[in-house]
Amino acid sequence: MANLRPLLVVTALILAGLIAACFRQDILTVTLDVPQMRSSDCQQIVLRALDNLDQEAIINARFDVAAGEVTITYNSMSLGLKNIEHAIAAAGFAVNTLPANEEARSALPPGCQ
Repeated sequence: MANLRPLLVVTALILAGLIAACFRQDILTVTLDVPQMRSSDCQQIVLRALDNLDQEAIINARFDVAAGEVTITYNSMSLGLKNIEHAIAAAGFAVNTLPANEEARSALPPGCQ
């Protein structure tokens, strides 16, 4: 029985480490190319699309309308990059290599189409 004690301690430590790993965060920052985002109206539409995602996962979003870029800092353990891209595309904007949802795009204000 005395020989099992170190094994139990090691097993408990490994199990504690695995449980702690489930609660970790992986914070990433990405810059997305959104070339149709050319005005503050377009920016607001993209922002509303991001608001529909997990707000605890998105830490920060910075817009550069002149460059047609959005830089997003997010917790990749809670939200995937593809989820972000698809939300923007569903709002009617092409993002990176993902095409815009054509129906949503046709409903955008003329300056965003």
